[in-house]
Amino acid sequence: MKRTCLYLLGAILWLSARGLFAGTDSAPAQAPVPPDIWQQANLTGNWGGLRDKLHSDGVDFYAQYISEALGNPYGGNFGQGAIYEGELDVHLTFDFEKMTGGAWKGATFYAGGYWAHGPSLTLQDVGDISIISSIDNFDTVGLADLWFQQNFLDNKISFEIGQLSLDSEFFVSPSIMIFINSTFDTSPVFTYNFEQFNSPLYPLASTGARLKLQPVNSVYFMTAVYNGDAGVASTDNKNGTRFGFSAQTGILSFSELGYLLNQGKDDKGLPGTYKLGGWVHTANFSTYSSQAAFANHTGPLQSAGVGYGIYGVADQTVWRTDPKAAGDPRSLNLFLRAGAAPPRNSMIDFDIDGGFACTGLIPGRKDDVAALGLARSAVSHDFSNFSQATGGPAFKYEAVIEGTYSLNLAPWWQLQPDLQYIFSAGAQANSPDAFVVGLRSTVTF
Repeated sequence: MKRTCLYLLGAILWLSARGLFAGTDSAPAQAPVPPDIWQQANLTGNWGGLRDKLHSDGVDFYAQYISEALGNPYGGNFGQGAIYEGELDVHLTFDFEKMTGGAWKGATFYAGGYWAHGPSLTLQDVGDISIISSIDNFDTVGLADLWFQQNFLDNKISFEIGQLSLDSEFFVSPSIMIFINSTFDTSPVFTYNFEQFNSPLYPLASTGARLKLQPVNSVYFMTAVYNGDAGVASTDNKNGTRFGFSAQTGILSFSELGYLLNQGKDDKGLPGTYKLGGWVHTANFSTYSSQAAFANHTGPLQSAGVGYGIYGVADQTVWRTDPKAAGDPRSLNLFLRAGAAPPRNSMIDFDIDGGFACTGLIPGRKDDVAALGLARSAVSHDFSNFSQATGGPAFKYEAVIEGTYSLNLAPWWQLQPDLQYIFSAGAQANSPDAFVVGLRSTVTF
């Protein structure tokens, strides 16, 4: 991990020197007037023009710090409390087409890492399964994604290989990115459904490859394979640097067919995104009913075969103002996602979420976003019966309502108050509800 960071740092320094000293035989250009700090895209600005120079040479670098304070003044499995947590994300992209003057077309290399710190309100006080924060993690420095991508035929074919996270591409709805609760990002229907194996979801990626075919602008198909177990961030994969495949953990594959409505350059209608997908985990899972019998010495384990499931996504803009009309642009998006898996070997057999996101709700605040989301994760009867048969509690469901507002103070700074109400936190039959209040700050450097 340290050696990789040193290589990346060396590449940045070399390219920076190239940008600083290139073209020294020409007359020096007059330094541009720096923009107002509240109008520039990043807090650190354009680095005296170096950022633009690096971009034209094929290198893009940015960092983002997300910090938040969260507390549950009411409810929770372990009492009431409050926490502060944060995460620094660093992103570096190399565009080889630009770097080689067009000789190597369609090739991109990406590396991303993070520094996460602070306790988890979910683990400390609430005990929910949805996970209150999308940056909930353990104190660590880790590798996120690390991949090489090659596109062909004017980007109609795209192949990617490296350390990949499935939630960056699959089962994604454009409107859900505003929410803080993880259930709107990494759905519990495949977060909890592979027993001892862990999916390549935040904060971990795993070795994999992805192929995407997009013959026309409105339709695409993509499929990917991953190592069947990404590990555990708190124990055996703290830095996200476990590479390779293992026959013992099997292969996890995802496939998705998407339709992009009115998203072409000349399309005039309201845009929408519609997806159907599914997954297969090739490990041999046992049925929960036979696991209960085996634990009580009343029967043998019985195979449930591979793990699998299906999902769908719909995200539609239902109203927006005319971009050419006077006044600030405003829009309203509705979204709905659902996933299902067989109950015989799945802890969560059905998960659904939906809601809306409204941009420019308040006059004069064209970049602010207000959103409301509802989610419900149902625990399968097979898992609940297994839990009770082995001395555990009965399970039923957990539901979340989240209301949030992203206040755009500057292009590089968003401040986001957030309210969440969690029904049956922990999904057990006697789980208490919990009310969560939070404030998130996101700064892009």
